Amino acid sequence: MLAAGSGLSLAQTPLSGAQSNLQRQVDDAFRNVLQNPTDFAATGSYVDLLVRAGNYEGAIAALERLTVVPGAPPALRIQVAQLYGALKSFVMAEAMLQQVLAEPGLPAADKARAETLLGQVRSAGASSQFSGFVIFGVRQQNNATARTQSPQILSNGVLLPNTLSPQSDTDTSLGLRISHEYDLGLQNFAVLSSGGGVYFVNSNAASGKPIVAGFNTPYNLQVFDANSGVVFNPISSNRDLTIRPHLLGSTVQAQGASFLTSLGWGLDVNYRLGEVNGIYATLDSQRRNFATRADVPNAAQLNGTLTSLRLRSAYGVLPKQVLNTEVTFRDSSAGVGNFSFTSIEPRVSYGVSYAGPFGAGDWSTTPFVGLVQRSYKAADPAVIAGTARRDSEWRVGLTQTIPFAPRWMGLITLEQLRNSANLPNYNYKNTSVSANVIYSF
Repeated sequence: MLAAGSGLSLAQTPLSGAQSNLQRQVDDAFRNVLQNPTDFAATGSYVDLLVRAGNYEGAIAALERLTVVPGAPPALRIQVAQLYGALKSFVMAEAMLQQVLAEPGLPAADKARAETLLGQVRSAGASSQFSGFVIFGVRQQNNATARTQSPQILSNGVLLPNTLSPQSDTDTSLGLRISHEYDLGLQNFAVLSSGGGVYFVNSNAASGKPIVAGFNTPYNLQVFDANSGVVFNPISSNRDLTIRPHLLGSTVQAQGASFLTSLGWGLDVNYRLGEVNGIYATLDSQRRNFATRADVPNAAQLNGTLTSLRLRSAYGVLPKQVLNTEVTFRDSSAGVGNFSFTSIEPRVSYGVSYAGPFGAGDWSTTPFVGLVQRSYKAADPAVIAGTARRDSEWRVGLTQTIPFAPRWMGLITLEQLRNSANLPNYNYKNTSVSANVIYSF
């Protein structure tokens, strides 16, 4: 029997074969239902396939037919309500859940599931919705400032002994992120979507240190950002395609003083191909202004515009297994060429979800690998004249999510970074391990 989940997002099995193969499975399952019209298991398999094919209306019709069969479990109506919620038919979903909760002798597990889903349905159906999360974490790095491990470095074109060695550091962080959506009530889906966050990082190495010229330890950071835009369907007949033009800005303080301010615009284009599969693109451009400080005397040369284009796809390879591929293009134009660069960053991750031991949700393990190819637009004469810097920066790692209670989740990340440059000053590597606790609301 199709399991009833507690959220509006359907626990659907992602498409794992060609569309024609899926259609054959749907047809075979339908014939099985015709031969066994009151078989809950046969209908459950049929509904699973319909959901995979994106036919939510057909799945609802198949399940509703069984709700009138004597002895039909309450989980059936809960699943129907979940499907209505996925279709944004919140009135129908709420009515179905209220019927379930009114049943005498409702099992405790079904009651808890229905009450949780009812709260989500009412929240999702409201014109104004808030959501967010709080995150607290600890991170250990063995080369926090990306110091080169080369025995010699270039200075004005001359090779000199490298007197600085990589510096390890442990930092703690605390962050808050809030999102708000307001339904504009237009016939074509349109939502005013805004968000913002604050993020604090406290570095053991930087604590208590004043801002001085040549500051060479990790910073204590305070980051503030905000964005706002309208999400809408450009094609009224296709609710899976959305566009979001928006404005964004951020400010960064380092060691308690202003460091960087950014203002700009962005454009998100999302095309969902089911509950798992999708294609996504984000274009944004930000004007960045650095504060003139003792440790940033060349702020005017750093100021400029950073433009980026990120393309991403998600594909359900097998049930609870998702392949994510992305590529990001960046162009940074600063006041001088040796601080300006272009880069391309492909990245691949493969997420596998499985039942967790705490009953609070699926655990997920995701290995990832990425490469940044970065080319600077001019040589830095303070390093060597006539040779512009080029980087190949690899990142390999693993993330592990661990839900351990309703709304609570642990996140562990292991990452190895290694940069190979054409100049010895920029050959570095860093290993980091972080552990975070996240509370969602």
